[in-house]
Amino acid sequence: MLQFQAIIDKVLIILLSKSNIMKYLVVIICLFSMFSCTQEEAVKVESIESLNFEAKAVFDEKSEGVYKGTFTTNDSQKRGVIAIQVMADKSAYAKMVYSNGSDLILKATGDMQLSDQEILYTFSEGQVELSFQVSLNGKNPKVSGLLIANTPSFATILKETSRGAVLPVTGTYVCTECGTHPLFNGGITQTFSATTVSGAGNNNQDIVTQILFNGNDFGSATGNTQAGCVNSGSARVCDISGASTAIAGRVINWTGTHSFLRGSTDCSEVEGTWTYDSVYGMLSGTFTSDSSCGI
Repeated sequence: MLQFQAIIDKVLIILLSKSNIMKYLVVIICLFSMFSCTQEEAVKVESIESLNFEAKAVFDEKSEGVYKGTFTTNDSQKRGVIAIQVMADKSAYAKMVYSNGSDLILKATGDMQLSDQEILYTFSEGQVELSFQVSLNGKNPKVSGLLIANTPSFATILKETSRGAVLPVTGTYVCTECGTHPLFNGGITQTFSATTVSGAGNNNQDIVTQILFNGNDFGSATGNTQAGCVNSGSARVCDISGASTAIAGRVINWTGTHSFLRGSTDCSEVEGTWTYDSVYGMLSGTFTSDSSCGI
């Protein structure tokens, strides 16, 4: 409002001074620019504020709605949670929240109907670009071509419905018994992230993982489970376990716990141990989430 009043005051000064055609033209241009920019800014702010990344039942079986998951660069240096919201008018926005707390909102710069059953959205903002593909019934969501600061990156993403929240948790793993493995002897930390289908405390939940190893994602969307949930004070604690196939068919096994506040999906944390039957012998270590809920 103060900026608007300042512009009006300048206009009045011009009008009260010696008039000529050029000054009137300046007034008209100023007013036109002011109202155009104000209207454009209002539309942008309104669009961003309408984003809540919350699932609605009306979109459960449609491409519109909310999708959530995790992302990581192939060097594990940057990771975080990604949410994509496809609006009722088919426009789409993505929000990326990095593990250090910084975030970025992107608006789809284009969309293309791949077939009568699929649609593709493209996003580009600053140092981030990605494509998001989904069936018109909301199934088979996929993020591809993710680049973060020109670094090839990976993302896993799931459709959130009114029947069950999607709860992404980012984290890392380290090797404690590394044998002679050349990639672990340096004590490197790599991405271990997990996304559960529901944070409501129900047993037998599916889990999708991201497990980065030497620039490759060996996470899995199958064979990972959550079970045995019990109340512990204000928290709900569940047993989680899973397996992934890595190089040459060798298996990564992991087991741990998933803890979160009862009746809430605001914060969640995981921790546990893993083993990998590598060509250098049996390796083992620990994994832990970036989040700490004070549970």
